[in-house]
Amino acid sequence: MLDLTNKSYTTKVLTFHIYENSLVEVYKTQTLAKEFVADYILNPAYQLTEEETRITIHDVLEYQRHLSLDDIAYALKTSDTREKFDFSWV
Repeated sequence: MLDLTNKSYTTKVLTFHIYENSLVEVYKTQTLAKEFVADYILNPAYQLTEEETRITIHDVLEYQRHLSLDDIAYALKTSDTREKFDFSWV
């Protein structure tokens, strides 16, 4: 498990450890790219707990103040065109 409260991690590290950490803690403690938010935080495939399934764009925007609703909407719209991490070998 990553020390999300005391350290900042790259998108690559966060992605690799996506199943080990609460998505809520990730968006509350880390500075995230709009693509990461769309591809992982708001993606139901990665929302494993009841709390995670209730994450909304507005929740994310409250903590990711550098992003706008338009940023995230565009990232969600183009999410299918981006390559995702292949977890099949893990």
